[in-house]
Amino acid sequence: MSFSFAAGQFAEAASGPLLEALIANTGSRRTHTAQTPPGLYALALRMPMPPYLPIAIYTFPLSPSQITREVVGMGNYYDVLGSPQNFGVNRIADMYGQSPPIYTIAGTTGVKYHSADNFLWSGLESIELLMALISQYFSLNASQAQSNSRYNYVLEFYDYYMGQFWQVVPFGPQRIMQSSNKPQLVFYQIRLVATLSLEQAALSLIDSIFSGIQSTVGSQFAQSQTTLGSAAGNYSSFTVGTN
Repeated sequence: MSFSFAAGQFAEAASGPLLEALIANTGSRRTHTAQTPPGLYALALRMPMPPYLPIAIYTFPLSPSQITREVVGMGNYYDVLGSPQNFGVNRIADMYGQSPPIYTIAGTTGVKYHSADNFLWSGLESIELLMALISQYFSLNASQAQSNSRYNYVLEFYDYYMGQFWQVVPFGPQRIMQSSNKPQLVFYQIRLVATLSLEQAALSLIDSIFSGIQSTVGSQFAQSQTTLGSAAGNYSSFTVGTN
């Protein structure tokens, strides 16, 4: 089944209906508050130009089992002839600064439904959503490159526990792992290269998950189909749920 947004730029994906339902539960961009969101970690796919309207927001239903954040002191050093007191070598270091972090995130989405994403997705559906969201990010930006657009769709990672909010790019292998020891569990390992710090945490997860929750998921899904059909070339009409 195909998923269409902005003149059909989304590629075909088996998880199309899931992505449509995910969009139906996506709220507006908000400034971070001190309130603890229902989920501590999330990924957001956004439009390529200000005000960077959200297309889809994925909440990790379970906290990852491991998050590695690497930063690198960028610079160079070289050795020259030195004094005997310094063992004959002087080392000179040129430092440029510290790089944005590289995230390696690993874990599982479990089997059951979870409160972090308002019990909307099973563990299997959630892992499908995670990988489909990353694939769609690449597909959308490949379309941008083909049309010679200098604007890319934006992917953002939110770590509410550590207060880290970054614009990111998936880099290298994105792994899905299954084992006969735990056949019902699907494990993931994704790698995200941060490129830009977000001065404002771009999303209140409370808004994103419970936006429009007064209506049923079915009616939201129907609304998203109608809205997305008229959204091409008119981003102001993208008004799913409430702000």
